[in-house]
Amino acid sequence: MRPTSDRPMRLGILPAAGKADRWGGYPKELLPISNTHTFLSRSVESLLQCGCDLVMVVTNPAKIHLHAYHLRDWDRVLFSIQQGDEMWAAMTTALDTPADEYYFMMPDTFLPDRPFPPTVERDFGLGVFLTDQPERFGVFRGNEIVNKQPSSTPGLAWGVLAWKKLVADYWRTNAYSDYTSAINGAIREYSFSQWHLDYYYDMGSMDHYAEFLLNRHEVSNVLDLDSPLVEVLGRASRG
Repeated sequence: MRPTSDRPMRLGILPAAGKADRWGGYPKELLPISNTHTFLSRSVESLLQCGCDLVMVVTNPAKIHLHAYHLRDWDRVLFSIQQGDEMWAAMTTALDTPADEYYFMMPDTFLPDRPFPPTVERDFGLGVFLTDQPERFGVFRGNEIVNKQPSSTPGLAWGVLAWKKLVADYWRTNAYSDYTSAINGAIREYSFSQWHLDYYYDMGSMDHYAEFLLNRHEVSNVLDLDSPLVEVLGRASRG
């Protein structure tokens, strides 16, 4: 599918092939955030609102039918089986689909409705947020990303990525072993931009999910905070 105007073809990417070991195998991207949305469906909506012509859910054989069922009412969504392990494999799987621009975000996160600017001017771009938990994220240290390293110093972590065909071609022809090395390669080789994300919530554990539900004003008007689910999660987060 090509855009009907002269605008470049834009592909959204959601890496959803993970095994969710910390969740006992439960697909955390399908956790509810309201009566109408899961994290996955809200991520699809965000990418479409940001101008993506197609959204690719990178999944695995055990989850593809589940993902397809939960997104059955959404148009312009396609599914691709991840080739290999870890997130870099999800990124390279998506590179097999030709596009002019690629927008990448995690499907188990909650961030602003439009996490990308109207136009990413540079060849490579990162949406960043301030974190005091650098051990959970990839954080800028100097002119490169350092991934999940404990530190007492807060830092700017990347939350979403955008790259153009030039970077996609570069990644296809250079052998990187992991996504952090690939991101740092793009930062070194190409002009890049940053934009600020007002908030970024990652569902790394049940405690993170419970904290998110109990404290986020963005969902308080669409979620029944007296529901049994929230009550159980509240007890879990309090230990």
